[in-house]
Amino acid sequence: MLKKSYQKYIKNKLFNKMILIYTIITTTTFLTLAFVIFYFISQSFQEKELAAQQKTVHSVSEYLNLKMTNAEQAVLQIYQDNALSDDFLAFMKNDYETYIKHHLDVYTESGYFASRNVDSFIRGQLEKDTDLSSIMLYSKEKKFVYRYEQNDNQEYQQLREGEGIPKEMIPLLGKDLSGDINLKFNTVIASPETGTYSIAYRINDPATLKDVGYILLVYPTQNIFKAIDNMNQNFTGHLMVMLPNGEIMFDTAAKPTTKPYPYYDQVISVKGQERLMLDEDSFVTRQDNSKSKLEVVQVVHVSDVEKSYGNLKRLIIGLTGLSIVVTFLLSYLAVKNVSRRTQNIIHGMRIVRNGNLSVRLPVVREDELGDISASFNQMCEDLNRHIHQVYISEIKQKHAELVAFQAQINPHFLYNTLEVIRMRAIAKGADDVAEMTYILSSLFKYLVKKETMVKISEEIENSRNYLEMFRIRYKERFHFTIDVEPGVQQASILKLSVQPAIENYILHGIRSGRTDNWIGIHAYAGEQGILIEIEDNGKGISGEKLAEIQSKLKEPGEFSSDSLGLKNVAERLRLMYGDPYGLKIDSTPDQGTRVSICIPFSTEEEQHV
Repeated sequence: MLKKSYQKYIKNKLFNKMILIYTIITTTTFLTLAFVIFYFISQSFQEKELAAQQKTVHSVSEYLNLKMTNAEQAVLQIYQDNALSDDFLAFMKNDYETYIKHHLDVYTESGYFASRNVDSFIRGQLEKDTDLSSIMLYSKEKKFVYRYEQNDNQEYQQLREGEGIPKEMIPLLGKDLSGDINLKFNTVIASPETGTYSIAYRINDPATLKDVGYILLVYPTQNIFKAIDNMNQNFTGHLMVMLPNGEIMFDTAAKPTTKPYPYYDQVISVKGQERLMLDEDSFVTRQDNSKSKLEVVQVVHVSDVEKSYGNLKRLIIGLTGLSIVVTFLLSYLAVKNVSRRTQNIIHGMRIVRNGNLSVRLPVVREDELGDISASFNQMCEDLNRHIHQVYISEIKQKHAELVAFQAQINPHFLYNTLEVIRMRAIAKGADDVAEMTYILSSLFKYLVKKETMVKISEEIENSRNYLEMFRIRYKERFHFTIDVEPGVQQASILKLSVQPAIENYILHGIRSGRTDNWIGIHAYAGEQGILIEIEDNGKGISGEKLAEIQSKLKEPGEFSSDSLGLKNVAERLRLMYGDPYGLKIDSTPDQGTRVSICIPFSTEEEQHV
């Protein structure tokens, strides 16, 4: 079915092919353009989202670092202040009534108006950091918990076996008081049941270096939202703060849980930002907190990011489809109009083919088809006139020209004629005539060669034959030398580049009254290319005339194909090879002339390429 439709509507229908090809090109172009635009816009959205993730994660991490720093400074303050440190040790090692008595005794003996004690320390920390919900102290020796909340509520609880332990301290102490607690210097513990996390420190006795208890700075996990809100942006996905064991301490999308994050091993390996397959394809941004060992991770599903530019995607698809349809309709109407006009021309040609030259085509517009129609009409008129007035006479004329062409002498006839003359001269004993005839035949064969580029060896051989002609003529009064380096013989050169320099010497430089007339040809490889030097000891050229010749050689201009003078050679070399190649001439009056030809080193095959 498809093959039949192609043969019927496409194969022999030029304009249908044009519409199809134009439609394919247009559709491909629009789709490619739409894809590129959508790709770069989607990448821009993704990069923007990833940058927002990174900022959010960094902000939360900095917030947690700040809380850890505040906690460290608070604990260091206990050890740096001796009075405060003594008061803490007294508080942790005694029951509450004994501590109060000790505190009053110290206060009385010191005489200070304001005492530095546990109560003032905790109150100061709560005032300095409003994010703190409470500060808790636990005594290992007396098994009690002291809680001081932000609203000044205080609670002193003596712990016993089986009694309820504060929920914030369960991750630290366990559900009972048995066993030893091995707490690192600073630890973050989470309490999902109360929605808080705590930064816990040991309190050591400076004298014995044994820990006497713990201090917990308790923060609501909801306060982490402050760091997110400070970014002032539309938050996407969900951000988690996880403990080193994978427990989720804070999650913007769900309540914290003691269960490890199921994809903890995957996200913990992320360095900065990566795209991972979790529950679905997601962008993951991670930053670990070196102070608290917490992992701050934000996960954004790729589908959620794609939703942000979903409307744009639909807009691009709609505009692309509309553009393709409109372009197709406009191209169809334009090609259909051209097709109709073309069919009119074809119809007129068919009428003419059947012998009717009276048909005329309408010239609708002044475009290419209009020119064809006008030319067609003019052709029909010319055909009518030629058929009735000129046709028969032109047939006779062509026949006469054909006969004349057949009678013309061709090059083979000339070669044969020269060979007959040479053989005749040999028979008569005129060896010099025979030799000159042979050389002339060789020169003629070289001249009529079709090739424009020849080997240097061929050009030098032609020059040798040319010089041999004049050596026979002048006999002992003229001699020549040729020196060609083997390495340049196979290089290519424009045909008839050397002979004009020799001819210039024969016509203007040779002195018939002398017996030492000499010309030499030297071809060798130079720094810039191949140099061919034609040097003689002729009459030379005067300074004024030489300057005129050199000026003409340098001036670009048209050259005649029937002239083989030095100007012609110089112009051909310049057009063929460009600067710095070409022809130069130097001369000294009564001493001689030197013509130098410089060409690049290349073979005939390279020239044809």
